[in-house]
Amino acid sequence: MSFDLGVWFEPAPISAGQAGYTYELLCRADTSTVAANDAVPRFYEDVVARFPCGSHAGVWAVDPVRTGSHVILSIDWSRLEEVAEFVFRRAGELGLVCYDPQAGEVELPSRTDWTA
Repeated sequence: MSFDLGVWFEPAPISAGQAGYTYELLCRADTSTVAANDAVPRFYEDVVARFPCGSHAGVWAVDPVRTGSHVILSIDWSRLEEVAEFVFRRAGELGLVCYDPQAGEVELPSRTDWTA
């Protein structure tokens, strides 16, 4: 069992319902509602630099999935607090949305320019 998170860029604030819809599409490899953004690969590289992929690491239930538009993370429960804290903080710093499908909540970045 894992704790999953989705991370992507949005040009405007979105609701938890909208984020849930986007997340479901992304889990089916449908990227029609998101666009590539330079912050996404940077986020991914920062996360895997801090928490390496591979079964020996004990961090990921499944290695993170990344495209140019989004990252899907499946965190092992034993490392949930440490990893999720870093993921939410780093996503916010890079201006990315972070969606928690377990709680149905979206964490929006605190940026002032939502068009960037």
